[in-house]
Amino acid sequence: MKEEGFDYNKIAVVFPKDSSAIFDANSKETFGGATVQMFLIANELNKYKDIDVTSLTVDFGRTDGEFVNGLKICNTFSKEDNIYVKIFKFHKAIQKTKPDVIIQHGLTLFSCLLPLYCKLFNIKFIYMFAHDVEVAGYYQTSRKKAHFLKLLINYSDIIITQNKYQHNKILDKYNIKTNILYNGFPIVTSFNFKKEHILWVARCDKWKCPEKFIKLAFLNKQYKFVMICNESAGNEEYYSHIKELVSAVSNLEFLSHLSENEMAKIYQKSLLLINTSDDEGFPQVFIQAAMNKVPIISLNVNPDNFITKYKCGIVCDGNEMFMSDSIQNLLNNSQKYTQLSSNAYNYAKENHDIVRNVEKLCKLMFVGGK
Repeated sequence: MKEEGFDYNKIAVVFPKDSSAIFDANSKETFGGATVQMFLIANELNKYKDIDVTSLTVDFGRTDGEFVNGLKICNTFSKEDNIYVKIFKFHKAIQKTKPDVIIQHGLTLFSCLLPLYCKLFNIKFIYMFAHDVEVAGYYQTSRKKAHFLKLLINYSDIIITQNKYQHNKILDKYNIKTNILYNGFPIVTSFNFKKEHILWVARCDKWKCPEKFIKLAFLNKQYKFVMICNESAGNEEYYSHIKELVSAVSNLEFLSHLSENEMAKIYQKSLLLINTSDDEGFPQVFIQAAMNKVPIISLNVNPDNFITKYKCGIVCDGNEMFMSDSIQNLLNNSQKYTQLSSNAYNYAKENHDIVRNVEKLCKLMFVGGK
């Protein structure tokens, strides 16, 4: 049951600059997990009759006030604008939409300064961390030092972390309690599909270690592997190198730039999800796999130890040969596979339902939190 009659009824959701493809099926731009979460949160907030949601996006050719994929758009600036023009245009968009609350996800220089702007204009600011490296004071993509992170920590009205590690890191360093809110998705309820392949999904960043998945496919020729890998800005040469490696492995299919509907079908047909990253925040691919009853085999990443705690898969502690053996052992043990599949789904339903999570977010917005 949704609560109505909120004090703050105009909410602006700030989308990352690489978000055009989630609004435009013809765009080949690559977007990440922050974009997906902002899209899902904005759509769920739209269901509250007393809340007016505006999506603040870079200018990708739409008209202010136009509804795209169910969301009302307001253009801020163009990517090509210099920093001064961006500031002016963003301010103009805020003055036009007059939000009571601004929500922003993922660490940038812009997000470090945005809470100060919000204080100046009496707007409630909610910041959502997107990766473990951010709480350590680094930008996710460049891994450069975020020198103004302390401004964000001190002046945000509400800070949201993805897991206990992020929460504890901020508490230890800044003595500020954050609010843990797991990434959410619409929970799958239909399972009439045949499992066919072993899946890997990520942008082509070096720290996600796609070569290790390619090696895994090469070592397990009896299974079909699918790699969904979009090019990451600035990594064009690396992306070409990865595609060249893939071409030499006959049981590995390479895909990129799939729609959300296409991605959903891929997850439904997956036997296992493989993660080879060095580190992450709380990967959304884990949630999407779990809610499709797909066990997870992770080389390193295990946020809040949920994979082992809830028995959703296998964590390999950096051991690549153990990862390879785990694939064969699990797929040859139908009883264990079925148990891990059920555990994964139950975990996702209990912790990552977008409806429940946005209800929690609303309570934070309207009751308060730091």
